[in-house]
Amino acid sequence: MRGQRTEKRENLTSHLSSLFTIRHLPFLLLTSCFLFFTSFSFADENSFDHLINRYAMEYGLDPALIKAVIKVESNFNKFSVSPKGAMGLMQLMPETAAIYSVKNIYCPKENIMTGTRHLRNLLILYHGDIAKALAAYNAGAGKVKKYNGIPPYRETKDYIDKVIRYKKNYGSKGKLFYYTDDNGCVVFYNR
Repeated sequence: MRGQRTEKRENLTSHLSSLFTIRHLPFLLLTSCFLFFTSFSFADENSFDHLINRYAMEYGLDPALIKAVIKVESNFNKFSVSPKGAMGLMQLMPETAAIYSVKNIYCPKENIMTGTRHLRNLLILYHGDIAKALAAYNAGAGKVKKYNGIPPYRETKDYIDKVIRYKKNYGSKGKLFYYTDDNGCVVFYNR
């Protein structure tokens, strides 16, 4: 019995050493780098609150709305990339990022600032109608115009429902918000 275990262990060791030869080194290095960097991509739900609060205040939006959009768009993964090419926490499309002159789409500060600004502009365009603004954020303003309202896409309707639900969960309920401005001063406010 003991001899069989030793033989199995030697066979396994021999098999593993034959699998990983020098020709596998690039693959192993790439895999190791991927695992290393992706281990930092998921953040706690509160990791970006200082940025969310700062840009919500700057652009006059409810921080709960911004946080809800981030939750639904990327689940707080700053390196998230959608199948359609949207990137970062607020899933900015490259075209949108270019309009707002974003230098690093994966930078949480730039991504949240730009996503918040873009959402604010959509809310202005749709006269404060959150559902239409969210539909445009998800499907594009062209689709909202084409259908003269929320497009009949299941994905867009589900998106709006999820964001509204998370917004209620993240709601202020009398909370005091704060952010640190560019001069290092802490600014407090409530909504």
